[in-house]
Amino acid sequence: DASARQFAAPAWSGNSAPGGSVWLTVGSLSGSGLIQCDGAGVNTWSVVGSGGRIAVNLTGDGDFSSFTGTMQALPGASGMAGCGTVYTETKAQGAEGVHKGVLKFAGRGGHPLRYYTTEIFEPGEYEFERIDISNGASLGICSNATVRAGTIVGDGAATSSISLLGGKLILPDDEDLTNCRVSVLADGSEIEGPTSDGKNVVTIGDGGVLVVDSPLTLAGDLHVKSGGVVKHTKNASWNNGGSTLEPDSSRYLNTGNWVNSARYVRMALTVTGDMTVDADGAVDAIEAGVNPTQAPHYEANKGGSYGGIT
Repeated sequence: DASARQFAAPAWSGNSAPGGSVWLTVGSLSGSGLIQCDGAGVNTWSVVGSGGRIAVNLTGDGDFSSFTGTMQALPGASGMAGCGTVYTETKAQGAEGVHKGVLKFAGRGGHPLRYYTTEIFEPGEYEFERIDISNGASLGICSNATVRAGTIVGDGAATSSISLLGGKLILPDDEDLTNCRVSVLADGSEIEGPTSDGKNVVTIGDGGVLVVDSPLTLAGDLHVKSGGVVKHTKNASWNNGGSTLEPDSSRYLNTGNWVNSARYVRMALTVTGDMTVDADGAVDAIEAGVNPTQAPHYEANKGGSYGGIT
């Protein structure tokens, strides 16, 4: 029951008040007003509240076209917090107790760092007609959770993110991954694409990014089209002041030994079928090596180089 299950947005010690919960079951919805459960803004400790959750279920035969207003569950302004969720479901989408509505995440802008991620943490299978992720929002799929999307709508790989935290993402049929980033951040994560000619095919299209920061095995084919990228998170540019990690990884704000761990300075991707990289598609591990002081045969004040066969 996707509409009733809880998703989790991060909370900080000394946090401002998070957004509340609005669950509406109505025959129809019309008007141009505001349905809102935003988190509070910056408090004395300079932290903000995460967004709340909104669920609207229609019992009549109509859709949401008569409502031209806004539904939002934003994190508080000017700080770090998780986005809330807005879930809408028509009678047809909720037929026979199977909830297949539209799930929306929206932030207030900026990079979708790990601490902005709103996580699906309860085990189970979730299916949505559409998932909208925008303006710095990030959806996390934890272990033992499977999410199937009829379509995924993002507004760019820099501001729309799905983080696999040991869970499984089933990509839409007849659609490439575009204008969105999917980051593999934990062991056991899975990605499944539609079936073509009897084989599973994951296709990274224009503006789509697949970040492989933890080992990933794709059972089938991988096609990286023009404008698509398969990449690994950059490590710190130590010669330029450090801490220039890209916000693809959950470990950005909790680096510890991660930056220099051999396990995380390589893209470990296994494709059991065929892999195709079209012109203007890319596989990218630029500036994603180890801390220079821990590179093999390190010498001070010299750029390191290390090759190998594994």
